Amino acid sequence: MEPVQKVERKELLWRAAEHEHREKEIGWYVIISLVAIVFFVVSLWQKNFLFAVFILTATGLLFSFSRRRPIIYEFRLDKQGLWIGKKIYPYEKLIAFSVRERMNQLHELVIHQRGNTKPHIHIPIDVITLKSVRPYLAEYLPEIEHEETAGSILADFIGF
Repeated sequence: MEPVQKVERKELLWRAAEHEHREKEIGWYVIISLVAIVFFVVSLWQKNFLFAVFILTATGLLFSFSRRRPIIYEFRLDKQGLWIGKKIYPYEKLIAFSVRERMNQLHELVIHQRGNTKPHIHIPIDVITLKSVRPYLAEYLPEIEHEETAGSILADFIGF
């Protein structure tokens, strides 16, 4: 009987959307519009015209982003780091990773990186791919418990 040789994985490849797209029903648009109208009227009543312009701009952007389909990216893990498309995030600049497990949705692989501009990279990932990615990443980065942020809770609440 020959000894079993450990096969070293050189890289992992998978494709995923930049975010999970959720179709918005007419009720979603009505509620967002009503909230925006209330804030707009209050800002005019307070004579805060800059805030009124902000509300109009933010509502327009929210509607625009809600209809946009996500871009499909190719993700790759290799000995150098995490590749998203042609951009690399070397392991030296990453701190850890965590997994945000969600019911009836794709899970999220959250990469924690150094720096203040974008401390987290959120990657939607299915359960099968996660089973390969988790041990591979654990060879390079520690896994930490995922902590929900106010931003992610708000995004889930409004359907993003």
